Amino acid sequence: MSLLQLSTRETSRTRAAGYVTGFLSQLGWQPTLTASFAGAMLYTRLGWLGKRIERGVWRREGIDTDITRDHEFTRWEEVDRFAEAFAAGSSLHLRRTLAPPSKRHGSTAGDGGEVPAVCRRGG
Repeated sequence: MSLLQLSTRETSRTRAAGYVTGFLSQLGWQPTLTASFAGAMLYTRLGWLGKRIERGVWRREGIDTDITRDHEFTRWEEVDRFAEAFAAGSSLHLRRTLAPPSKRHGSTAGDGGEVPAVCRRGG
């Protein structure tokens, strides 16, 4: 999560996108699906000085906010779409991983190799 994604400055949005790729590169992890989302700015949890510092940072980025309240910038519909795509991919992986060995290798030996309900999407 990074509020820099909301910036009016292209260099800031590019920097925000680089955080995910840099992090994954350091881990050596290559997921097939990634996403970044803007989060919230919780001014009410900051002290007097912190509020003013943060407001100055976000003004430079083209995001002018009222420091007397919290701001939610998360686009929850995008989070939902990502979660659905992730769940669909994970569900397929779980079916393959959790199926009994005979089912994983294409056998139809009648060994009850159905995927448990807790692993099925919506189950």
